[in-house]
Amino acid sequence: AANLGRDAKAYQRVMQPLADHVDWLLEDSLKPLGIPKHPLFLARFGTKAALPATTFAQLFFKDQRAKALFAGCAGHSVLPFEKAFTAALGLVFLACGHRVNWPVAKGGSQSIADSLLACFQAYGGEIQFDTPVKNFTELPSAQAYLFDTDPLQVASIAEDQLPGRYVKRLRRYNYGMGTFKIDYALREPIPWRDP
Repeated sequence: AANLGRDAKAYQRVMQPLADHVDWLLEDSLKPLGIPKHPLFLARFGTKAALPATTFAQLFFKDQRAKALFAGCAGHSVLPFEKAFTAALGLVFLACGHRVNWPVAKGGSQSIADSLLACFQAYGGEIQFDTPVKNFTELPSAQAYLFDTDPLQVASIAEDQLPGRYVKRLRRYNYGMGTFKIDYALREPIPWRDP
């Protein structure tokens, strides 16, 4: 909070209770619906979490630095910031970051992909790249298939293997906002400064 200038006190007022009780927050918010173990705490969290991220940032922060920090965390919801409850993920990420440190993989994002690949291969999985599949019959026999495609492509590839009603649903899929992330491997620090 010390680097947030005039928003430091507001940030601390919002985040301190969440960071102090992040275990309660996670216990009550990540389980199936039911009676929470910490209902008053969860209700106080809920009054902020239910807000759209844009509304939350406007209500609690004055300057861009605090708003940007919050937006960077809330953005992991992969929803438009104007949607209800998008503040929730930003608050949870920030609380976890303050309590148990920021969840950055040792070795960067590539180490996550490498670990997942090693685990998949240890169980006999195989990944093939640059192998276009136009029809399900081109695939080898397997217990399960993962399609890294959009619904229309799944409908086209596996039309004969899927129930007709499901294929119709896939073809009627309504596309929403798209998101993407780029990780750059750099030889030196980023050559720009924060003005």
